[in-house]
Amino acid sequence: MNIMVKFILQRLECKVTPIGRWKEWITQEAVPLPFLLVTDHLEILGVKMYESWSKTRRAAGEELEVKIKHIRDKWRRGRFYELLLRPHVVKTYLFSNMWHKAGSVNLLCTDLDKIQSEGNDYVFADCYLRPEEVVNYLGKNAGGLEINHIRSKALALFIKNILEDMNTNIYIDAVVRKYCKDEDVYPCPVKPSYLDVRLISKIKLVLSTSNRVYSSRHIYNTLLMEEFNITPAFKLRIESSYEDFSLQNILQFTRSKLIPLSVRSHMWKLIHKIRYSEIDEARIRLTNPSCKICGEVDIDRIHMYFKCEKLVTISEMFIRVLKVFDPHYSLEEIMDFKGKEEHPQLYWFIALTLFYIDENRRRGTCELYRAFMWSEFETLKMSKWADDDFLTAINILLELL
Repeated sequence: MNIMVKFILQRLECKVTPIGRWKEWITQEAVPLPFLLVTDHLEILGVKMYESWSKTRRAAGEELEVKIKHIRDKWRRGRFYELLLRPHVVKTYLFSNMWHKAGSVNLLCTDLDKIQSEGNDYVFADCYLRPEEVVNYLGKNAGGLEINHIRSKALALFIKNILEDMNTNIYIDAVVRKYCKDEDVYPCPVKPSYLDVRLISKIKLVLSTSNRVYSSRHIYNTLLMEEFNITPAFKLRIESSYEDFSLQNILQFTRSKLIPLSVRSHMWKLIHKIRYSEIDEARIRLTNPSCKICGEVDIDRIHMYFKCEKLVTISEMFIRVLKVFDPHYSLEEIMDFKGKEEHPQLYWFIALTLFYIDENRRRGTCELYRAFMWSEFETLKMSKWADDDFLTAINILLELL
């Protein structure tokens, strides 16, 4: 700075506002303007594009991974919901942060797997055991949790944008016709860097199953079925562990609005055998399972819920009521989660009873069991899903206890 200017500023009193502002303007360091900065990327609608496609994919994935992990770390401090509500929370508030970039950049599988792990870990935060992997992503009507499968959905959005661009972009149309439809195109278009072998195979799969209706949901379902090899003959692992498996009966326990959400979540864990018990502990330790209440050795699930000396009186009341509707009702059928479609109130009755036994195995009594069922009945009366016929049937059930 000029020596004369410094001398003048030292002599002037900066109490006068204009001179004070002038001094501040002269003495501050020069800051380069934004349009004069040199950058290695272009940011277009929130997506950073670098000079190479590999660097673009890596940067986008790392940015999303940091953002998702930051949100998930905040949830660890106290964002707790019932199991069946967590997939909706993950889809709405966690995975929704990535779909914009996923539709513009073909993200790396390693980054997608890390993001998937963050979501799945939140859903099963209080579960020591995990169900079959495909169950996480199947629809609720198929007995699953309907968590977004990140790999399939991210790729579905990217493919959807490519196929939609065919209608307005001559170059994209030529690329898809040449490399995905195997047509003769002249002049031959340059193959873009993002069009690798895996992406070409997925686009061919979508084109073979779509009638020019490029819906992201349809593409996602196609990729998901191909990822887990879901065919018409596909069966879940739990189907082989129950006699006369009935998906309709299972859904009555996990999807019925008449059953409280906490009880439905508990039933989902029981049906998919991810609720940690003495039997699971013994299986891990390679020992014979023993009851922690009565001490009996080599027990099964029927003993845990009905034959333990602390629960015998409750189970006798419970099975006596069920035999009113079917004299041949057995404990084995209850643990196979079989109900009577003509008696929908039994699903409510069985689910609430199993929930009470699991929560009160050490201190459960007949009086507390009756009080619990009647209190749940009072709550059911305030539900908009229960009609008068259903409430009357439940009232009769509880009178028989």
